[in-house]
Order: sequence, then C-alpha cells, then structure tokens
Amino acid sequence: MRREGEEPPLAAKTMRRSAVRAGALAFLLLASVLTLPPVSATAGAASVVVSETTNNSTLTINTSTVTWSVTVEEVASGTANFSLRYGLQSVEGQVLNETLLSNQTLGSDGSLVYNLTLGGVPFGFTTLFLSLEGEVGANTSTHVNGFTRPLHRLRPLAVGLGAPTITGLNGDGTETGNSSVHDGDGMRFLVPIINDGDVDWNGSLQLSTNQSNITLVHNLSNIVVPAMSSLVQSVDRTAPVTEGNLTWTLELLGDIGDDETTRVRQGTVDVQPPPLPMLNGAFADLNASTLVAGDSVSLTLTVWNNGTAAFNGRVVCGDGNQTLHNQTLSLAPGQHAELNVSVLAKPMSLTCSHAGSRVEAGHAWPVVRLFDVESASFTIAGTASLSLEGGPWHQGDAMGAHLLVRNTGDRLGRLRLVLTDGSVETAGDWVTLEAGAAGEVRVHHVLATSGTRVMEWRLDSDNGGFAGVVSGSFDLSVATPQSIGISILSLETVNGRTLLTVSTQMDDGPDRVALLQVGVDAGDGPTYLHEQERSFEPGYLVHEFDLGLAVGDRAVVRLSPVGWSIGPGPLSVSASLPDESTTYRLTLNPVVSPIRPVVGDEVTVELQFEQSGAVQDATGTVRLLDAYGALLAEEPVDAWSGSDVTQRITLAWPSGTNVMIQAVWDVDGQRIDAQATYLSSPPPEEPSAGLPWASVLWGVVLGAVIVAAARVLTGRPERTTRTPRPSSQRDSEAAVKVEVACPSCERRLRLPSTYEGSVGCPDCAHRFDAADAIAAASKPAPASEPVKVTVSCPDCSQQLRVPSDHEGSVRCPACTKVFKADRS
Repeated sequence: MRREGEEPPLAAKTMRRSAVRAGALAFLLLASVLTLPPVSATAGAASVVVSETTNNSTLTINTSTVTWSVTVEEVASGTANFSLRYGLQSVEGQVLNETLLSNQTLGSDGSLVYNLTLGGVPFGFTTLFLSLEGEVGANTSTHVNGFTRPLHRLRPLAVGLGAPTITGLNGDGTETGNSSVHDGDGMRFLVPIINDGDVDWNGSLQLSTNQSNITLVHNLSNIVVPAMSSLVQSVDRTAPVTEGNLTWTLELLGDIGDDETTRVRQGTVDVQPPPLPMLNGAFADLNASTLVAGDSVSLTLTVWNNGTAAFNGRVVCGDGNQTLHNQTLSLAPGQHAELNVSVLAKPMSLTCSHAGSRVEAGHAWPVVRLFDVESASFTIAGTASLSLEGGPWHQGDAMGAHLLVRNTGDRLGRLRLVLTDGSVETAGDWVTLEAGAAGEVRVHHVLATSGTRVMEWRLDSDNGGFAGVVSGSFDLSVATPQSIGISILSLETVNGRTLLTVSTQMDDGPDRVALLQVGVDAGDGPTYLHEQERSFEPGYLVHEFDLGLAVGDRAVVRLSPVGWSIGPGPLSVSASLPDESTTYRLTLNPVVSPIRPVVGDEVTVELQFEQSGAVQDATGTVRLLDAYGALLAEEPVDAWSGSDVTQRITLAWPSGTNVMIQAVWDVDGQRIDAQATYLSSPPPEEPSAGLPWASVLWGVVLGAVIVAAARVLTGRPERTTRTPRPSSQRDSEAAVKVEVACPSCERRLRLPSTYEGSVGCPDCAHRFDAADAIAAASKPAPASEPVKVTVSCPDCSQQLRVPSDHEGSVRCPACTKVFKADRS
C-alpha cells in the first residue's frame, strides 16, 4: 500500500535511470566527436623539368621533321594524372599540328621521358608548344607546366647561275647598243647569280672565253649573295673579238649546295663581220591641205639598207621635243622596208633617224617632213622661266615646277610641261586651253640623286604649235639626303625598371616623319617595346623611354624614314643593359604541422624564400607576427645560391579559431610580406585514462539532488525496498549503439538503436531522421571495403582520401571547407 499522493516506486526509479542515461549519452556523443580521426590525403602534381629544350632560344633544323624530348616529374609526392599536349603553330598563333597524349600517370616522385616528333615543319619560322593538363604543379625555376620555343627550318644552300645576257662594248667600255657582237667589239656578260637558300653565299665567279685557240680567264672574287635573293654580276671582256664563233664558260667557285647542275653555264657567240649597214629613206606624198590639227595622220616611210652588213636596230621619229614613233627594224644588205608612222597633225618638223645599231652615214638619212596645220598656238605668258616650289631640296624630295602659258592660235589645244633630269623624264598633266585663254601647266619631279645638275624643261602639245621659247634649262642643287643621328645618352635601372634616354640630331631642312623603334635584344633578334611614327624637327631632341622589367642583353634603338630618303648616319644603336636587379618573394605554406593545432601547441610553419634576376648572397631576418602585430618568432635567413630555399620555424600557437600569421622578411634593404590564415582546433577536455568520471560524477550528483527533492516532496523515507529484475530486462533497457552516416557529408555518428527523432551533423549541420538512418545502418554490410581515392580541397588544395563509393560532401580538416567529393 502507498500513501495518497505518493509516486509509484517504479516510476521514480525510471526517472532516475533516465537522468543517468541522458548524461552518459551526452558524454559518449562528445567523446565520439573528439576522437574521430581527421581525414588526410596526398595528391600528386606533374611538371616539366626545365632543361635546354624548354628555353626560349630558337631551335634551328634542316629537315621537315623535328624531334625533341622532355622529362616530366611528379613533384608533390603523390600520384599525378595528367595529359600532355604538344604541337606546332605559326608565328601568328595558328595551330599547324597538334597531338594530345591523354591519361598519363606518374607515381610518387616518379618521372617519364617523352621523345616527341613532329613532321611537316614548313620552311621559315614557326613555334613549338607544349603544355600539361590535369594534376600539374606550379611554375618554378626548375619545373614548368608548359612552354613555347621558336623553331626555324632553314632552306639549304642552293646557289646557281641563270642565263647570261651578252652585249657588245665599244673601245671606251660603253655598250654598243647592238643585239649582236661585231668584229672589233668587246663583250659584257650580265650574269644572274640566284641564291634560293637560307644561307648567305660568298664565293667567286670565273669567265673563260676561247676564240682562235686563245683562252682568256676573268675571276671576280668575294661576291656575296644574301639568302633568298639574287644578284646580276657584270663581267667584261675588253679585248676585241674577231669574226667567227667564240665559246664562253661561266662557273661558280666555292660551295653552292647539293645541286651542281647550275654551277656551270656554257655557250657560243657568233661574232658578226665588221662592215656596217647604210640606211636611206623617204616619206610618201601627203595632201597637207586636208589636215586638221589633232587628227591622226598615217605616213609611209620607206627605208633601204644599201650597205654590206645587216641593220638590226630601231627607227625613231620625233618633233625635236619628244619621240612620236619608235619601231624595231631588221634589214639585210640590199633589202628595204615600208614603215607606217602615225602622228597627230600639228605644226612641226618630223624627223626620223636610227637607233640601236651603228650605221654608215647615208646621203638621204635622217628623213625630215614639215607640217603646216591650222591649230592652237601656245606662247609663254610673262617671263620665260619656270617657277619652282619648295626647297631647299634633298635627295628623295619631290620638286614642283609651273609655268603660265597662253593660246594665241585659232583653235582649242592642249599642252603639258615636261622635265628632264639626266635620263629621267617626268611629264605633268595635260592642260586644255581655248583660243585666247591662259592657264598654268605644272609638274612634280622626284629628285632621285644628289648633287648639282642641269635640269631641262619643255612644253609639249599633241595638237598645237608654239611661238617663242618652248624649252629651257636651269641649274639645280640637290643636297644629300637629310640625315638624323641617334645616340644613347643614358641607360639605368630605377626601382627595378629600365629607363632609356636617347638623343636625335637632324640636319637643316624641313620637318621629317620617321619610325622610332625601341626595345631589347636577348641574342636572337630585337623585340621592340615602343614603336611609333614621330615628326622630327631640325636640331637636337631628347627622348625618354621606360622599358619596364627589361629582359635581355642590350637595349636597341632603330630609326626608319617614312616617305623620304634618309642620309648617312647611325640608324640603329644599342647599349648593354645594366646589371639585372634582384626580385624577392616570400610564401607561407598553407598547411602547418600539426594541421589543426590547439592554442599553446608547438607548431611548425614552413616558409619559402625566392629570388629572381641577379642572384644575391644577401642575408636577412624573418619575423612571424599574429593578427595584432605581436611577435611570435624571429629567426635569421642565411644566404643561399639557388633561386629558392625552404625554412621551418617552430612557434607557440596563439589563440583563436582562425589564426592569421604574418611573415615579414627584411632583406637587401627591402621588406617582403606574406600572410596566411589557419584553422585551430578547440582546447581538449582534461585527459582521462578510463571512463569519463567527471561526467559520471556530475550525473550522480544530479541524480542525488533529484531523489532528495522527490523525497522531500513526497515525505517518503529515504530507504526503499528494491525488487530485483531479471538480467534480460536490464540488457534490453541499455540500448545497443549503432553507427550511422550523415546523408549529406557521410560523417559517421554513433546513436542508440532505440533513439527516435532528428539528429544534427556536427560537421555540415545537416539534420536528418535518426530512425531512417538506424534502419539503413542495420542492413548487412557489403562484402568488401570500398577503395580509397584522393580528392583535392577547392579552397586550399589539401589532399584527402575518401571511399570510392562516397557520393556526399567532405569537410576539409585544414580550412574547414565543406565541398562535394567530385572524383572525376
């Protein structure tokens, strides 16, 4: 019997057991979280070993196939999966040939040597390229993940002779103008030398002539024919030849390449007899009264050869100012020919003579025909001298000239102004003038040579006559081409950048435009960093350029004229670049040892010191500071000979969940900074050798308090009678622990088999139903454990090993990033 208001004994005992059980369960959950081992993994990285193959110097070959080799090493002490892509591209970047070697694997610290071959390499310049894809390492001074290299396929030396042109020479060394060689003439051989290769040729040319068993040999040495060009070399035999056959041999001396068929050329010359032709001629009758100025007139000219030698030349007709008819004519002795000479009717004296061959004087040669036609008549208005534009003139400039004329005739007519500079003739545009009208005729002439010369001018019309002065001459002085001298005033390095100062000095004359190019040369040709067209004034100018972090041997400055001829002087100058400065770099390893330190732990931090450019032996000091600037550690950094060195520093780990470490390196008068943030673990519970006695003690105390309170409320005596239960009943009340997996990140959790309700994952905070997870965990386990694979954290690249069949998320132990375990 129990008193009214008294709790049943069984209910009180159940409450006490539930309290103790809840405390034990909380302690076990905490212990399972703290004792779960961290996940760690290591992945590999493939990288190409820096060697002679990977440098940027031009690779020169002589065939259409290029073979090269590279060594790929694993540099991260893991297994690296990668692909290797290589090929050939044009200098404009167009891919000509490409090969992909996929599914390549390197074991930890392993290496592979790839012997690569590319065919179909075109002549000239192209670019080799190679790149690694997949799990690759970063570029360092000893390893790279890709590179390019210039490739030049040379055309082999291929020099040969072309067909020569042979002309006769007068006794004074001038050409006779005949298409054949006559008795008493000398001979001139114009010999084409053709170089179809990429190699300059330097050699000799030998001419041998034989006539009447007399052999004459002429040698020309030190002949240079640049690559991919040709040269016409003149060789004279000044000794007179005699009538009959003359044999000749031309031969190149020296190495000409593999094709020997073009080394020698031979031939014969039929030397003509010495007598000259004698020409006579006459025009057929023409009714001049029917002519109208400007009409086309066809005249018949009959030419006889009354000499004993053939005539091979030209018949040339003109009005004294210009050539109106030029026709080739060949007449054997005793033959005649009728020539059709077409001209425009105008007042003039038409004269026909010969050209291109020596003839004897005849009694009716040259032939003259007068024309008297009503037409325009032009006269100079004002002074009879040209007005010149521009000046002073330099070689290569264009000179303008103009003249005012008037048409004093009865008909409309047209005319133009013509300038003659030696053998060069330049005509202006046609100007049409009505009867009684005046106008200006103009011409622009390019002065191709320098010096003082006599320039001739004339007025020309195809349908009108002239009254008064129609031609003249004047002296003109043409200076040598205007030149610009360039020089380098200074070349220095300021704050790591190369500054170049250049001066130019231009002769007196007009302003000129020139292309100014400034760059650096690393030994394989200049690379221009600045290119622009500038207007230069006569006098002294200073130009400054910033070449940045110039890499090379020399600074190069080049000047090229734009639209004008430049005179003598240095058009390209260079100077050695100043000693290269040293660039320092400091990097903190994103992973410390241990990976998740606790405040107060002794932690090792790894630092990498790098220098590029001129390697220095400077020593320094490195300091490690926390986020508030407090000094954590300070150590000296000794000098080293390579490009990088690694140093480990041990320090007492500061407090905080995310700890920022700042490294300050004082070296060579510079301050180099780097920083990284690391994740800390919370302070551990007090260690114990066995059961969690602290939690048990707190549970006992809590249970005692609850029991005491219950007794005070119920007034029951403290001592109660316990009824023993069977052992099977006690075992059923102690629920069996079951290990379940978080559906989101696959974190393993231990839950009582009788637990119902929701559970929160401590890693990814995902909540899920415990009953479903316990039911899934109770299913039979697979026969074999899944294979572990390696994945990489997308934030800090930490390598983790997870089961191959894992489909959920993973938490990185280094940076706490939760990410999808993508193993593709």
